[in-house]
Amino acid sequence: ELHRVLKQNGILSFSDHHMKENEIISKVTDKGLFKLLRKGERAYNFIKK
Repeated sequence: ELHRVLKQNGILSFSDHHMKENEIISKVTDKGLFKLLRKGERAYNFIKK
């Protein structure tokens, strides 16, 4: 659903202090809909593929 409503050049920003880095990245990029743009101190930014 997020992929559908996010604008073409939009950024999905995600932060969860309960999950490990590899869990966050794999869960968001798993289906091939999003690509990691950059990792900040606490948030991960993804773009649509």
